Amino acid sequence: MDANFVMIVMAEILIATALFSLSFPRRKLFVVRVIVSLGASIGLAYVLGRFLPSTSIFRFLNFLLQYVFCSACVFCCYKTSIIAAMLVGALGYATQHFSYNLTSFIGVWWSYRKAVQLPNYYLYTLLENLTFYAPIYVGFYFAFARPISGAEMRGRLRLAAIVTSILTVLVCVGITRFARDNFRRDSNTVIAESLYAMVCCLASLFIALFLRKTHDLEMNENVLRHLLAEEKHQFDVKKENAEYVHLKYHDLQKRLQKFDGRLSKEEIGEIAGAIAIYDSPFKTGNKTLDIILTSIHQYCIGKRISMTFLGDGASLDFLEEGEMYSLIENAFDNAIEAVASLPEDARQISATLHRSGDLVSFNVVNFFEGSLMFDRGLPKTSHVGEQGFHGYGMVSMKRIAEKYQGGLSVSTDDNIFSLTVYLICPSVA
Repeated sequence: MDANFVMIVMAEILIATALFSLSFPRRKLFVVRVIVSLGASIGLAYVLGRFLPSTSIFRFLNFLLQYVFCSACVFCCYKTSIIAAMLVGALGYATQHFSYNLTSFIGVWWSYRKAVQLPNYYLYTLLENLTFYAPIYVGFYFAFARPISGAEMRGRLRLAAIVTSILTVLVCVGITRFARDNFRRDSNTVIAESLYAMVCCLASLFIALFLRKTHDLEMNENVLRHLLAEEKHQFDVKKENAEYVHLKYHDLQKRLQKFDGRLSKEEIGEIAGAIAIYDSPFKTGNKTLDIILTSIHQYCIGKRISMTFLGDGASLDFLEEGEMYSLIENAFDNAIEAVASLPEDARQISATLHRSGDLVSFNVVNFFEGSLMFDRGLPKTSHVGEQGFHGYGMVSMKRIAEKYQGGLSVSTDDNIFSLTVYLICPSVA
């Protein structure tokens, strides 16, 4: 077995694997770990290439061990799980194997190996890598490595990642390896083998990309479920508080009547005005909506924000309490955040609720300053790089709208922000 060839292949696989590892957090003494692990991997590959026999089974074992070395390097240098290291190692192997087979495929049509005559084997390999491998590695980095890297699989995705890793290695190392050990192949056979190997490598990369997208979707779903549960809890607490405050308000009103004649009308009016803030100014026809709007209204008073609402709350009777709270609260939260820092005369929020047939629309309008960036029709959160749940409120509203066959639209015009949620009222059979 050619030890120089095995050592160079090891280096190519390590470079390809590194593309998929860049977003992992690094372990302590990262540079030392990289130097030691790379030196050990390339050194062991050289030893295996020098002393293992050149039979098919040992060549298979050699390249299988190279995959193990790559995965071990990732696990040694980065803070990640063994499963993620296995997947990254497999994807790096698939990238290198795709590049190798593409050069073999090109070599059938264009004998560049004969056209380029260099006295040194390493110089020739370096030229070949810069000409063919480097563009492929760069392209695969942007197409696959960036969106895939950093994924920690859980549950059924962990099993899928293991299967993907094993199949990738078996295809890249096993099937094509044994086929290539037949040196009496013609050019058509080489073309077929190369195309087959490249398709398998691309399939593995696309499967991994799909797994990452699925992982991200599941994580978002978990966050949204957590937020909805938390919002439901918050509403239950506010509902209890609202009922308690409502009872106390009427109790204070009755007690205040006993002071009639003892206090002047001005004093009674002043006290009545002070406690009136705790009474609900909203009578929309939907008790849940009244509680939500009252809570928002009281918060706006503290922030010196003018808030108005017009509409028939009965239009939202088909919503669950948690859904109604999430929809209304998130819409007003975004508006309050936008106007809180504006001059007091611009701290205005206007909301309307309208129903036409089965179509229900909820619209919130407010002023804002600055510019907004949009992603898939939704404004991106201004809390860039900040941890937490910023940005999920708009997604939560969109999900609720879509559940009722509706949607969400946002428009801006002359520093006026308008959010509209459309819902289709379910027909009662």
